Amino acid sequence: MNTYLDEARLIEGGFPSGLSDDMSLPFADYMGENWEEIVSHIGEIAPTAREQAIISVSAELMSSHEYLDFVMAFLKKCEEGVVHRSVVANRTLNPGALRYGFFEYNFDHPKVRGILLYGKKLFAEDQELNQRLDIILSGVGKERVDDWLSMTGKSAPELLDRNSDLAEHSLLEEHALMVPTREELEEIEEVASPEEPVEVVVAEPIEEDVEQSSNWWLWLIGALVVVGGLGLAIGRKN
Repeated sequence: MNTYLDEARLIEGGFPSGLSDDMSLPFADYMGENWEEIVSHIGEIAPTAREQAIISVSAELMSSHEYLDFVMAFLKKCEEGVVHRSVVANRTLNPGALRYGFFEYNFDHPKVRGILLYGKKLFAEDQELNQRLDIILSGVGKERVDDWLSMTGKSAPELLDRNSDLAEHSLLEEHALMVPTREELEEIEEVASPEEPVEVVVAEPIEEDVEQSSNWWLWLIGALVVVGGLGLAIGRKN
């Protein structure tokens, strides 16, 4: 493994190159069988960003279920501060040619949504990355991948069966089962967006009651004046 990490180099498309198949393919098999141990000791096995990027990209050769579990575990190590944030932002959440369009094509799968929302949480301050993840979560990313596939003639990414996948145990369950649906996400966006100002209805003052109240005081004052005048007249007569 150390030889592989020392000699492999990352190309623009993402996957490590510069190695013969007799080294690359066995390493992919080794990753599939030992990825949990590798991720658990990633700080000792591959402490540098370059080495971690090679491992992240090499994981794209694993089966889809193992790959998704690997990605979530890798994100957790990033949150712990063991995996470099640049590796997760530029490689893990932005797969290379082997997994290009995989997240986009499975945007409504609970495990994939769990990964993308976890990524948004980890990189809440990264506006550009959050925008890219939002595009995938909304389904717009899949439409863009479809356009690219139609132009290039390349095969579509694997489409997961979300019903069968839900029954499998993985590191993602605690996140996946709490992921909002697309409809719920739209409702959240509506609540977060500015609403129309609420019209405040002010009740009209009840003039009749006020007028009656004022007249009552006038009658009282008038009565007091009359009573006082009668008392004064009687006193003079006496």
